Amino acid sequence: MVDTGFSSFDTMVDKANRLLKDVEEAFGWPKERRKQSYAALRAVLHPLRDRLPVETAVQFGAQLPTIVKASTTTAGNRPIRP
Repeated sequence: MVDTGFSSFDTMVDKANRLLKDVEEAFGWPKERRKQSYAALRAVLHPLRDRLPVETAVQFGAQLPTIVKASTTTAGNRPIRP
């Protein structure tokens, strides 16, 4: 468990790390490839967010750890609608 001194931050980081660990296990990657796991997760989440209806994307995003959710909803990453 991470100890930032703020319990809510610790929880967010732990949830994100568990999600990234799942990605690493699915691909058989060691923990040393954590940055690549994060990049792979974002590579899936961005197109998914862009294709889902807005309400569904918001509901889906609400279930993600805050740190991961923030990386998929930044102003520079606006959804593209066909």
